Amino acid sequence: MGREDPQLKLRLTEALKARVTAAAQANGRSVNAEIVAALETAFPDPAKYREELKFLDEIDEIQQRLDRIRAARLAEASESFTEEFIEENAEKIKGRPRQPKKKDH
Repeated sequence: MGREDPQLKLRLTEALKARVTAAAQANGRSVNAEIVAALETAFPDPAKYREELKFLDEIDEIQQRLDRIRAARLAEASESFTEEFIEENAEKIKGRPRQPKKKDH
């Protein structure tokens, strides 16, 4: 960024100007550079973050795939467990008299 870049006239309250000046001094920058840095943070250039955004999209897609796989495995496991449980315990369940529920007093 140089002097040939477009300029912008900016009005600030005295209090805001003092805060910007203090931040600029603390960061070892000019007031102009401090304002530009704050604006760059507030309004990042999307071109700089295309790869990062693409990577985040890939992560979201992987997460969705994992969620579908987990749901399918859970459904499969609960289905097979139920069948196994019934087969292994059918006779025990049939032969045992039903126990009355205890009443809470």
